[in-house]
Amino acid sequence: MTRMRDKINVYESVLHKIQMLREVAMNKEALMELLDIIGSWSYAHRSGNGELSDTKQQERIDYQFNRLMENMWGTQEEQDAMDEKIKKVLEKHKNE
Repeated sequence: MTRMRDKINVYESVLHKIQMLREVAMNKEALMELLDIIGSWSYAHRSGNGELSDTKQQERIDYQFNRLMENMWGTQEEQDAMDEKIKKVLEKHKNE
């Protein structure tokens, strides 16, 4: 089970990433992917219509939460590529 502080850190990071993807990197595809994962995480809380055991329900929620964490940080190469893209956008606006 994930600790509450860890969850809060992920949720805060998600909100910051949404802002960065929308307003800085302007990466619609990555934003839509993140929103799809958020939707799947939200649905995992309601799926099963109460027919699943608590354990099975929590497994679904944990699986989607882990997908969310993986999307947030990705591989080092993905992080580096995003950092480079953000730098270019910032430089472009700085020179305007």
